[in-house]
Amino acid sequence: MTTRAVAILAGLVVALAIAGGGAVASGKAPVAPTIAGFDDVNFVSLCRFSHTAPDDPIVFPAQPGLSHDHTFFGNTTTSADSTPP
Repeated sequence: MTTRAVAILAGLVVALAIAGGGAVASGKAPVAPTIAGFDDVNFVSLCRFSHTAPDDPIVFPAQPGLSHDHTFFGNTTTSADSTPP
C-alpha cells in the first residue's frame, strides 16, 4: 500500500471517528467505523505528517542530504543520524 493510500485511509478513519463522536455525547456506545479492505485489521494508527528531508537513515546512515526527499510521518526527530530503537 502506498504512502498516499495510507494517508487517505487514515483521513477516512479520522473523519468517521469525528462523525460518530456525537454518539458518545448522547450516552450511546460508539460504533467502530467500517472501511472496505480493513476487515482483518486489528488496529489503525494515525500518524500525522512530520517533515520532509533529503535523508535516508537506512541507505545512507549519518550522511544528511545525500538522498532524495523523503516524507516522514509520526516521529518528528527522524534524520540521517536515526538508528533503530
